Amino acid sequence: MAAAALVRHDTDVAARLDELNGRAPYQVRHEEWVEFGQYLGGFWTFSLAAEAAGVTEQQLCTAILSWFGKAGTSVVCQGIAKAVFGS
Repeated sequence: MAAAALVRHDTDVAARLDELNGRAPYQVRHEEWVEFGQYLGGFWTFSLAAEAAGVTEQQLCTAILSWFGKAGTSVVCQGIAKAVFGS
């Protein structure tokens, strides 16, 4: 729910995600998804959504990449989120 709310209501996040998703998956480098994760971490709304949902920022990042992005499998998305948010 937090991932959906953030993607639907934060226009900056939605626009960046649309830009990445608008390209064929093979055209988006893995590093660009890592940069997107870092980009997410820069928004107070991202931290607020994670806190309100009772999840970590890493878990929220994984959900956004997995459910709304074309970043790869859930395991790949977990790896990206871990690279950005640690542990």
